Amino acid sequence: MFNIQITPVVKKILLVNVIIWLITIFVPFLNLDHHFAMYDVSSDNFRPWQFITHIFMHASRDFYGDIIFSHILMNSLGLIFIGPMVERQLGEKRFLSYYLLTGFGAAAIHLAASRLYMNHLNVLLYEFSQNPTRDAFHILTDKLISRSNIIADPQLNNWYRSVYNNLSPENISPGIVEQAKSFLSLFVQKNADSKMVGASGAIYGLIAALGVMFPNTTFMLLFPPIPIKAKWLALFLGGYAFYQGIQFNPADNVGHFAHLGGAVIGAILIFQWKRKSR
Repeated sequence: MFNIQITPVVKKILLVNVIIWLITIFVPFLNLDHHFAMYDVSSDNFRPWQFITHIFMHASRDFYGDIIFSHILMNSLGLIFIGPMVERQLGEKRFLSYYLLTGFGAAAIHLAASRLYMNHLNVLLYEFSQNPTRDAFHILTDKLISRSNIIADPQLNNWYRSVYNNLSPENISPGIVEQAKSFLSLFVQKNADSKMVGASGAIYGLIAALGVMFPNTTFMLLFPPIPIKAKWLALFLGGYAFYQGIQFNPADNVGHFAHLGGAVIGAILIFQWKRKSR
């Protein structure tokens, strides 16, 4: 079972997370998302300190301006339920180092996966320019943006339909190919400029620590309400993150490779520390 008596470092991390989340919502002119969220290294918004600062950022408002509670709530629950067990085992200083290192590792692996995907998209864009067809345009568009987002934006929808209709063999021209490339390049760049925020990578690191240090500890899940050992939970969540990550679903805004990265780096650190302590 979990012991949810909150430990000192966990308490401080929770406090920092909530304060930054509130500032992001109620003091928007500070634009913390721009400065502290994690951006791809190819983006003009990238700064080196974002490898650490993104860990304390959480989604604040949705597309319609409504406040988002779920992101910080879920990460806070993970920190409250798992963090104290790991902190008591590692000690305060090592726990803080572990938390930051897993968050850093999560960002690094997320960016590496993102870079590979961006390179893949650029190759597809080049291949399209060499053989511009309706089918190729349709397939590449689906890799870059969800169909619902296109339909929801009249201007975007009209642009898509105009390009698609004119990519027929009888209408195709250098001008329409350039329009198609501009349309696709817009979303390739949006992928590069998308931000990542949240402690989820570090939380997955805590789950990995739980699985390594307390592998046979059994506890009850909330959804579904079944008992499970920590080692199986860690393996399942890591496997699920990998599976979801390789789908590269444009409608999915979850950093699955960040989750996987936090878990992998966390497991490596715990195994290494355990080996040194023998």
